[in-house]
Amino acid sequence: MEATKTVHMYLSNSTDRQVFDRLKKQYPNMLIAPSSLRSEQILEKGKQSYNFPIEESAGNISKTEKRLARNDRFVITSIGMFLLQRDPLIIGHEVLQTYPNATAFTPIVDLLNPLHLETIYNGKWFFTVDQLQIITGRDLLEFRYVGDTQQTAADNKSSMDKDSGFVGMEPQITLDGDKKTSFDIYVPFDSSHLIVGDATHKTHIAFIFRGFLISNSPIKK
Repeated sequence: MEATKTVHMYLSNSTDRQVFDRLKKQYPNMLIAPSSLRSEQILEKGKQSYNFPIEESAGNISKTEKRLARNDRFVITSIGMFLLQRDPLIIGHEVLQTYPNATAFTPIVDLLNPLHLETIYNGKWFFTVDQLQIITGRDLLEFRYVGDTQQTAADNKSSMDKDSGFVGMEPQITLDGDKKTSFDIYVPFDSSHLIVGDATHKTHIAFIFRGFLISNSPIKK
């Protein structure tokens, strides 16, 4: 008989371990596992306010997004903001960027200037959970990360690692899938900013929320 395979739960740091141990005591009969959520929006010319849906019930979920089911909960331990270019006909191969990488975001006359994307980092972010605004205009600049070595035309990848672009959340934020959650950003764009791209190079912002998923399905004894 083939030996039973074991999947070891990977917790990246001591904070994650402490949060996991606390959640096991708080929800003793629920399945708790490291997980992530992802929400995206496409940039529009001159548009300043963007809402990033968290719940599955919000609909219109792209192939690369992951939302929170109505009956589940999610405890956020860190949040990352990323830029990406997407061909709407070929979704999923995009490389996430932690700053307006001029190699990844090639200038397009009258449509895209990578320097204009720096406007994003002069913006603010807001987080409202169950009608309580718990983040009230923090700087998006804290998500900006530029490595010691930047990508060049001769190098086909960025230098970011798995933690680049993420900021920790302390205390942690708990989301409930059946309660209204609103994650919003305000960016001082105007019609002079070239940020949209062309038909096959659409500029998006993606937020990734790392943490622990608390499944509604109880652990079977």
